[in-house]
Amino acid sequence: MKKHLFLLLVLPLVLSFLTSCAVPDDVFKEFEKYHFTSDSDPTIIHATSDKVLLKDRNQLVLEYKGKFYKLYVSIDDSKGSFTTAVTENLVFTGKIEGGRIEKLYLVDVISGKKMELEEDALRYLDAPFYSTKFSNDNYFAYISQPRPNKVINIIDLKNFEKFTVDVNMPVYCAVALKENSGYAVYFESNDTIYRKINDTPPEKITYGHLIDVDNEGTVYIYRNEGITTKIYELQKNKNVKEIAEIKGRVFPLRKDKDAISFLVNENTSSDKFDSIAIINLKAEKKIIINNVYQNLLIDEPLFYDGGTVALIFYKDKGAEMINTTSGASAFLENFDKIQIKELNIDFPLDLQRNYPISYGKILKIIKTKDSIKLLLVNEKNQPLKTLAAYNLK
Repeated sequence: MKKHLFLLLVLPLVLSFLTSCAVPDDVFKEFEKYHFTSDSDPTIIHATSDKVLLKDRNQLVLEYKGKFYKLYVSIDDSKGSFTTAVTENLVFTGKIEGGRIEKLYLVDVISGKKMELEEDALRYLDAPFYSTKFSNDNYFAYISQPRPNKVINIIDLKNFEKFTVDVNMPVYCAVALKENSGYAVYFESNDTIYRKINDTPPEKITYGHLIDVDNEGTVYIYRNEGITTKIYELQKNKNVKEIAEIKGRVFPLRKDKDAISFLVNENTSSDKFDSIAIINLKAEKKIIINNVYQNLLIDEPLFYDGGTVALIFYKDKGAEMINTTSGASAFLENFDKIQIKELNIDFPLDLQRNYPISYGKILKIIKTKDSIKLLLVNEKNQPLKTLAAYNLK
């Protein structure tokens, strides 16, 4: 049973796994106040404890300090269209027509800048073991089909410019970072990790499979060692540290800023992958979810808050929220289910209107005939705080 996460990514039920990028207070002086109407149908694209990015039909709206602001960006709201955030201020917008993604744009919701991209940019984010977020706020590297490919595409996220780097070897995945006044790109080729800085030749740095590179230049990799998989941290001073070990064969699933997940086959005499391993890279914490195919509604955890929160969806028990740093968990209670016709499932949580911002805290949007409210609720759907309210009368 494989309920592919790409459907959840690009359907109107949009899931966002995001990084942070602060916006100065004086920026909001430039925006008009937004006025909801009785026809408004606001949904959440992205949320933190400070700001909430909403979509009200074809308009993007930002909530900040209890006020709603109209952003420069209007978007397509016709059938098949989608909007998904890749950083706090950057979104992909596009439309699915005939099974293909058409008119894909990268949009800065604050400045209004817009850049057209090829379909491969979004599909790369959804490939196994990639992330539905950008690794950092400076560059986004992706590999076009067919993969592997000798050319790495890099988008300068500050200037909205694209350039390519030909490394003359097959590349499976890549991460680009700011390096002084230029860039550094880390990539995997034939079970080896390389680094290329600006125009210098690629330099081999270690062997294994690339997971991610943080803003400090710490490289995270995994290696298959017999029937064991080990996760390592390669620091900038070249020290190598083992941070987790998984018994059995693995298939990469999903990553986020601080977390990664694998399907695991502990019984090597069978071809069945029936467990999920979640690893918090920073906390060096491993969490195992067993009996995936018997019990889970979708066989991938959904990450929030930079990977410190994972949601697991069960066929019978509903949704479980896990703190990947400590291993603490709680089942969500008293939330309304939503039917996803495209997947033919009843989902235990409406992710358009309920967005986890940290463990035990979920941002919720509610519309009544009189008002629209943003609430902070706990795992039992009990209100903790009203963040913003708009009177429709």
